[in-house]
Amino acid sequence: MPDIEEVKIYLATRGIEIWQYDQPSPTADLAAVAVGCSAAEIAKTLLFYVGDRPLVVVTCGDMKIKSSLLKKETGYSGKVKLPLFDDVKALTGYAPGGVCPF
Repeated sequence: MPDIEEVKIYLATRGIEIWQYDQPSPTADLAAVAVGCSAAEIAKTLLFYVGDRPLVVVTCGDMKIKSSLLKKETGYSGKVKLPLFDDVKALTGYAPGGVCPF
């Protein structure tokens, strides 16, 4: 997975500016405080397993994901659960709390 500097370069070539903050922001609420906005204005990335299938959801920071609606919208079946730390890292390349929404 690319590191933050590679992401900055890639996005800069497309005219997209990255704002980086010194304080950690592993949750939407902490990110909102750091940026000075509401949690609803933060894009958060959530990783789930639906059965044995990994699924990434990007949503507003103040939203909760309902298992039944997630399965209905994806057509997946099985138990919806959050992955373990090592699974998040292996599947996304980033540790939990640091999975970017793009």
